[in-house]
Amino acid sequence: MTRECMPTLPNDKTVLVTNGFEPLRLHIIKRLLEEGCRVRTTVSMANRAEWLDEVFKCFVESEQFERMVLPAEPPLRKRYWRQAVKGVDAIIHTPTIPNLDRKPVDDAWQESADSVTSILDAAELEPQIKAFVMTGNLGAVTPLVVETDTRVDAWDFNTREVIGAYEESGKPVPNYQMLFNSCHVRAEEALWSWMDEAKPHFKANVVVPSNIIGYNFATKYTTAWKHNWLWRLWKFGKSAPAVRGGGPCQAHWYIDVEDAALMHIACVFDDTIQHGERIQAWGCFREWNSAIEILQEREIEKARKELGEQFDKKAREAAEKRYPFVGEDGVRRGMIYTNLRRISEICTRWKDYPGWKQFEETVKECLDLFENGGDEKPEPPAPPRRPNPFVLPPGTNIDEYHNRWLYRDEPSPPPLETVRTW
Repeated sequence: MTRECMPTLPNDKTVLVTNGFEPLRLHIIKRLLEEGCRVRTTVSMANRAEWLDEVFKCFVESEQFERMVLPAEPPLRKRYWRQAVKGVDAIIHTPTIPNLDRKPVDDAWQESADSVTSILDAAELEPQIKAFVMTGNLGAVTPLVVETDTRVDAWDFNTREVIGAYEESGKPVPNYQMLFNSCHVRAEEALWSWMDEAKPHFKANVVVPSNIIGYNFATKYTTAWKHNWLWRLWKFGKSAPAVRGGGPCQAHWYIDVEDAALMHIACVFDDTIQHGERIQAWGCFREWNSAIEILQEREIEKARKELGEQFDKKAREAAEKRYPFVGEDGVRRGMIYTNLRRISEICTRWKDYPGWKQFEETVKECLDLFENGGDEKPEPPAPPRRPNPFVLPPGTNIDEYHNRWLYRDEPSPPPLETVRTW
């Protein structure tokens, strides 16, 4: 994405991003800070995530980033969020799904719903808040595994998981994925029910990402990047499935974490995204063999560099042995799909092409990270440079100063008329 293509965000706005230690939230925070917004993130007493201050050190020093530790109590009451929402202009929130081990399903549903309505109750008291964006879950919209090709409409809910959760909750080893999806259903239902009853002064949207993959720039402080399916494929040549019941090939939807983060930001600042829209951010439909093929080619390239003229087909045989393709298991599975026109319109406004970052490009970036042990990280984000009318850059010729922009020699790109931001 080019900076000329992305609409300019107002740098006088403060956005609250809850649970800032999660990979997706890190990318949301990073993009907002780079575009000049102020960001406040919340963490719990159990996970204070003090390393966030180091990751965004330059923004902490400029008081553009704030990490707030909330009280050691369940995030179910308005008072839990009252201080966090004070003074912010928008909220990007993720529901808190409780520990599902040996918990009655009704209690889990209620806690999931309360984790949403409690922050909404607090937000209603802040008149300057303009947008509330919640991260949804694809499993709350549709069953992830279907027998035949199935179209998913904008307001579909996965009621099958909700019904099945009652049966699963009583088993010694329940289907935790089903319970998890059902909690997300209840959380989103609580959001829309609250909006209908309260009719607040801010809009609400839900971004529904699929299986999120992508670069983790906080590898020095977290280990979550070592436990996803792609890392296990690279390390062991096989992995537990990302989609339960999806078969060996795991043919499904995958979205790059940067694209998922951008859709949240678009919902906050793009007035063409109306209240009540659910953004189906699914990304690319691929199977694991697409990633395995890249793994094989990289293994072959290593052998070619090491063996030189002695390189032969043995290198390919060794690569295929280390990273074997997976075959079908004979079970008929359909594909879920949805209308992509709306999401294409949003991507066209916020990116330089009407589509998602390609799965193969994301896989290659992740493999570079794995092969370097997580040490090869991009440059830390730098605060945007703003003109200072009182201080000239060193070496500036005062006679030329009035004929050019401070800090740049070219004029600003014209604003996009198709997007109205605050």
